Amino acid sequence: MIDAYMDFVAAIRPKLVLLENVQGFASMPHSDGGCYPDHARRRLSALGYEAWDTLLAASDWGVPQRRPRYILIGAPKDSLPGINPIERLRVFRKSFLEGLGLGSSPVTAKEALYDLETRGKITVPDPEWGHSGFCALDYQEPEHPTPYVRLMRDEANANLTDMRLARHSPEKVKMMSEVLATCPKGRVIGVLDRERLGIRKRSTTPLDPDAPSPTITTLPDDLIHYSEPRTMTVREHARLQSFPDWFSFHGRYTAGGLARRTACPRYTQVGNAVPPLLGRALGKILLSLLRDQKVVNFPDSLQIGQEMPPERGKVMCSHDGVSV
Repeated sequence: MIDAYMDFVAAIRPKLVLLENVQGFASMPHSDGGCYPDHARRRLSALGYEAWDTLLAASDWGVPQRRPRYILIGAPKDSLPGINPIERLRVFRKSFLEGLGLGSSPVTAKEALYDLETRGKITVPDPEWGHSGFCALDYQEPEHPTPYVRLMRDEANANLTDMRLARHSPEKVKMMSEVLATCPKGRVIGVLDRERLGIRKRSTTPLDPDAPSPTITTLPDDLIHYSEPRTMTVREHARLQSFPDWFSFHGRYTAGGLARRTACPRYTQVGNAVPPLLGRALGKILLSLLRDQKVVNFPDSLQIGQEMPPERGKVMCSHDGVSV
């Protein structure tokens, strides 16, 4: 895929290049020698680009999820004299979070999800799947939302989508209750605890309410809710990815067997996406670099922390079928 991407760079000759991948990309050996970042930089250099790269955590950018990522920014040689995009990104973090109404401390799982808890609340038949026995939370606006929930609720109505609750067997509920009562939270269940509880899945992790979530995957049963013996809804996964509540997902919820090769169900749409808040921060950095390249005629008053003027429209990006 990296070579296919570089072929596009060679054909289009963009003013900026952005590469985002998992943390393991930074250490994965490449057949041409060195690691994959070395290969990417060599390809870019041969095309007349220089590159800057880093590892960052999504939780540093307002996302209530650790999600370490590899980031590379490339630009034609000598088009950004004296500018280091990665250093600019680091300096930008404080003003970015302040602009969102968030503090510098990472957003925890509970701060992101507390208003979606079901214990002691009313559930109703799910609007889409109630005919099959699925329920959903009858959502009520919180009286005192956390800054993160306030951000996610901006421009959203009370009728939240993607709220279908799983239908767990009594045996599974009992097992997850034992996990919450006896296993450390925030990390993968250890071998001895898996053997004790009869859990075969190696990636099962109970959330820690007081820390950002581990990396969201495409499978709903990788994570257990921090205070309820259940897996989480698509909406809760979306909250941990920083999708605003007005954003809805479509299609089936999960896919098994051979269907996984071609289907892109809702949990996959969420899990494979770049967290929107992280994408927003990267997008702002790219816009500022375009200004420095004098590619875009920005108003002099527009600073890196400000929004684009309304008449310039919205920047759209897409990843695995999910557009933001």
